[in-house]
Amino acid sequence: MLVYLRTRQLPTRPVDVLDRFLDHCIPTPNLGEGQADVVEQARVLTLSALSYLAKTHRLEGRAFTQQEIYDQIGTLLPPEEVRPPKLEGAIRRMLFDTQLLKRDGKFWVPAHYIWDDFLTAWALVEDEVGADIVKAHLGDPTWTLLMEFYAALEDVTPLVRTLVQTATVHGDTASLLRAARWGAIAPDEAPWRKSLMKVLAQTFTDSDLDRQMRLRVGQALAVAAGEGARAFFIQTLRQPSAAIRSAALRGLGWSGSPREMPLFVGALQDPDLEVQQATVEALGDIGTSGAVRLLRDTMSEADDHLLPSYAEALSKTPEGLDVLKESVDSESLLIRRTVAQGLSRVDQPWATVILEKLAREDSEWLVRSAAQIALNTMKEKAEDKTVALPPPQIDQLEWLIAWAASQGSGLGVGKAAGAMLERAITQGDPKAQILGILTLTHVGREGHLKLLEPLLDSPDPNVQYVAEYAMRLFERRYDIYQQ
Repeated sequence: MLVYLRTRQLPTRPVDVLDRFLDHCIPTPNLGEGQADVVEQARVLTLSALSYLAKTHRLEGRAFTQQEIYDQIGTLLPPEEVRPPKLEGAIRRMLFDTQLLKRDGKFWVPAHYIWDDFLTAWALVEDEVGADIVKAHLGDPTWTLLMEFYAALEDVTPLVRTLVQTATVHGDTASLLRAARWGAIAPDEAPWRKSLMKVLAQTFTDSDLDRQMRLRVGQALAVAAGEGARAFFIQTLRQPSAAIRSAALRGLGWSGSPREMPLFVGALQDPDLEVQQATVEALGDIGTSGAVRLLRDTMSEADDHLLPSYAEALSKTPEGLDVLKESVDSESLLIRRTVAQGLSRVDQPWATVILEKLAREDSEWLVRSAAQIALNTMKEKAEDKTVALPPPQIDQLEWLIAWAASQGSGLGVGKAAGAMLERAITQGDPKAQILGILTLTHVGREGHLKLLEPLLDSPDPNVQYVAEYAMRLFERRYDIYQQ
């Protein structure tokens, strides 16, 4: 949205969004008339400087003083005899006015880890050994985002081949899904996309694949293959396996269009209940007016076991909610129960009013009970909403102050306190390690995964347990693939 408001452009790939925003972030200095070529040259060299700073910070953990940044700019400048007099000053102003760098004490670092990873990926594309560096980190979970940027900018055929081979030989579908994410953000002309889509399709129709993994592969296909996925799912509806046909219907729910409504009408008549349920769920995913009408028209004749799925599907769209409201006075107690189940998902005062009336006045105990359960569910959700507390201040942690004192040291502040926390985690007794790990769950960053990994082999089972818990938390927080 910010890119659109500032540039009036709507790129779809994340790298294109960042590229447009990056271009907008670099200010254009007023160097006077006849200096347009100098401004453009300064812009190019500013990007080169930013890429170098990000890459060095990301790979080596280095921060830079202002003088060191000036020195780096100096290495990029053309020879003095052909250098425009205003070039160096323009680069300095553009670089420090981008807001892509932030001051950390007397040092400067990238302002956000997104820019760190994006600019590093950009620099690695230009680096003659960049491909080797990326390959060496293929199994590093802290490189997940950086590699996605890299895959969107560079031909990663060898890396995709490695991931696909791992998935094929070792049955590691997570590696295949990781490659599929790259397929969703890479250019359409990427040479490896076609073969990857073929492997995804073969995996999707593997009869031994469990339901949840088949759906995940189907979602990956829907995102990465576009119109090709729609055609594949339609073709897959001919499969004799009900499990595969069901997943294909869900795939059409993610990638299809109103053109597929006749297929959904037919699928609702399928003798297999699993296929019927997948159809209802797919109609909820599509959420079009036609899908809602089909759900409304078939709900009264549906199998009782499917009604909870109808309730969920109708609760997803405003038109579906209108159907639920209209069905409050249905003669069928099962439909009224479905209304109660659907409204349990709606956090709105009007839904509460309807449920309270059903719980109090409906003539059937089954409906009153369903409405009361829905009200209880909504109440529990409301009570579970908690206010997020600010993260703890490391230099004010009493246990860490005491531990540092036991080591004959003071805690310090800022980076010193952070370093003492890491020391407690790596060198402390089990109690200190556990307290340190739990502190990291509040203040830690993606890079702390490397600190936690060795603790999975700790001789203390409690340390192992807490370290594993923290790592899973970090993986969810930073959307890191799990091997």
